[in-house]
This record gives sequence, structure tokens and C-alpha cells, in this order.
Amino acid sequence: MTRVVFPVATREPLVSMASPDSEPIIDTLQCSKKSDYKIEDNIPPPPRRVGASKYPFPDMKPGQSFFIPNGKLKTILASSQSYRNSQKQKGNIVSFASRPWVQESKDGGREVRTPGVRCWRMK
Repeated sequence: MTRVVFPVATREPLVSMASPDSEPIIDTLQCSKKSDYKIEDNIPPPPRRVGASKYPFPDMKPGQSFFIPNGKLKTILASSQSYRNSQKQKGNIVSFASRPWVQESKDGGREVRTPGVRCWRMK
């Protein structure tokens, strides 16, 4: 048995096969109805998750920076922006700058280069 399903948004059928020798069945997709959901009152939302920051933003003063070995620039940009926005709501003005960075160090006389991200507090 072949089953042909016509999605609501398009006119092209979706075909599913029960057996290769049977005729197609034409059907539409089944969507859940609004009445399938039960509405409930007086259930409190879960508490906000407030935890310690993974990065040292609260401890930084203007001009200080930290390095994240093998860090991703998008991740640190999003984290610093989130911290900046939370401080802005409290009336504090802070700003950060983050750039890809290669940390150079010496290990037993040989030079080691570690790629990552460095974040500076500007204000």
C-alpha cells in the first residue's frame, strides 16, 4: 500500500510505501488540535537560573583583560554582551572588546603559540 500525504503548506504530495504492489492512499497531514491541550491555572514558573559567570567580568577593572585558550570569538562576544546588558539595567556602564589572539609563551626553551580569544574591559 502506498500512502500519499499532501502537506498543508504545499500542493506536492508526500508518498509513503506500505508495499510496492498496492494503490496509493491520499491523505493530509494530521495536526494537533487546540482542544488537545489542557489549560491550567496557578502553576508557578520555575525560578530564574542565576549562577556564577564562567568568565571574570565582575572582577575586571577598565584596562584589564583575560585570555581564553582555544576559545571562540562568538561565544565570548555573546557572554560579554549579556553581562554588559545586565549591568546596563542596573545603571552601570561597562564595555568590552574581544579579538582573536595568539598567546606566546616559553616552555623549556621552546616557543609555544596558543590560539584563542582575548577580552579587554574598556569602561
